[in-house]
Amino acid sequence: GYFVEVSGMFHANLTDVPYFSPLLKWFGITGPIDATRAHDIINTYTAAFFDRYLSGSPSNILDGADEEFPEVKLEGR
Repeated sequence: GYFVEVSGMFHANLTDVPYFSPLLKWFGITGPIDATRAHDIINTYTAAFFDRYLSGSPSNILDGADEEFPEVKLEGR
C-alpha cells in the first residue's frame, strides 16, 4: 500500500469541486493548490499505480520522491 500526502490539498480537491469556483478556497472548502495541478498529481499517481500493479509496467514515480511533484510525500507501506 501507499500513503500519498499532497501539500495544499484538501479532501474536496479529489473531486471536480475546485473547478466550480475559485472562491471555494476562501471558504476553506478546497486547499490552496491550483485545481489543475491537483488533478495532474492525482492522475499521474493513479495511472502509475495501475500501470505497475495491473499492467506490470515499471513506474519509478512510486519508488520515492519525484522532482516534478515536490509537494507530494509518498510512503510505501
